[in-house]
Amino acid sequence: MKIISLKSDAPGKYSVDLDETSVELHTRYNYLAACWAMDIADVTGATILNGIMLVPGVDLLKGHPEHKPSLGAIVVVEKFRGDYQSPGLLGTNTKVLWYAPGEEVIIPI
Repeated sequence: MKIISLKSDAPGKYSVDLDETSVELHTRYNYLAACWAMDIADVTGATILNGIMLVPGVDLLKGHPEHKPSLGAIVVVEKFRGDYQSPGLLGTNTKVLWYAPGEEVIIPI
């Protein structure tokens, strides 16, 4: 498991190495949904997944089995219940965890 360092700066753009795959993560706060959203693109900027809501306690890529062999699993954890809904807590009280493809995903409670 690896922590992906994100910040509350919006919009955010991050280059991230996921073992053998490099991706760009684009984050923005969605005020209508009251949570952060993320797009995943390849290194050329081509969109892989769009509009993933960063909600805690689930594998965010579970609904995209075609991408799990290359992207693994992404889980959001929060320090206090509801922290994920704050536009100022991404990267501090809300963390994004990445699990390599095939690695056991343990969702912290």
